[in-house]
Amino acid sequence: NVLAFKSDIFYDGGDSKDINEKANLGCSVIEAVQNAAKANKTILIIDQIDALSAVLSSHRKPLSDMMSLINRAAKISNVRVLVSCRPYDFYYDHYFSDLRRCYQLSVGELSETEIRQAFFQNGIPSDKHISTDLLKLLSNPLNLSLFCRVQHGLTVPSIKNLTDLYALLWNDMLDKCHTNQAETVEFLWYFTSLLYEKQTLAIHRNLIPSQWHKQSLDMLSKGIIIENEKTQTYQFMHQTLFDYVFSRLFFEKRQTLEDMFETKHQGLF
Repeated sequence: NVLAFKSDIFYDGGDSKDINEKANLGCSVIEAVQNAAKANKTILIIDQIDALSAVLSSHRKPLSDMMSLINRAAKISNVRVLVSCRPYDFYYDHYFSDLRRCYQLSVGELSETEIRQAFFQNGIPSDKHISTDLLKLLSNPLNLSLFCRVQHGLTVPSIKNLTDLYALLWNDMLDKCHTNQAETVEFLWYFTSLLYEKQTLAIHRNLIPSQWHKQSLDMLSKGIIIENEKTQTYQFMHQTLFDYVFSRLFFEKRQTLEDMFETKHQGLF
């Protein structure tokens, strides 16, 4: 049996709901693990626990609750717990000190051979020169996937960092959007502003006004925004994309840091 969770679905700013309510399993998560382990060996997978890290957030209850769940589940017979986490948070967040005493498996970067193989499989010239900066950027599987998604020409663009990559994704997204481009940009500004205002990574789909229905469906169809059907929430496909879109539109809308500091809570989330 496998029971898997993405940690970021359990974080929602000041939301008072605990892990058990958000998991929506009909019982507590620990009861679900215990019931599964009675019949078969069970694995509890906690993905992206760094999304709850105290390094990123001053709101620590979700992380505290998750660590409590992990510690309790690890003591149940017939159960193994698998947790994924970014190295920085893993080594520098004191909440993860117990995890650092457990067996660790590091997932390395992709090799140049693997990157070129992905190029070949996606119709991108695999025999062209690839700069050192681009190789480093694409050694991350997510970045490689995004690059293959937006690269359509016969030449390999000279991009150096994640900002360059997301700029390609932004242009590709607007070129292919099925709604008015200006309206799509306005929808993304509304969406990112709402996430920032609520200091959360995901919002309930009912918070999206009907005027943005077409735009939200278009972004969902492209995988820019993803939906968690169980919690009925929308979020960006990755937190770094939220960072890019919010920063880009913040600049384009000529917002000021002074106004932000004066009107918004200055906690990280």
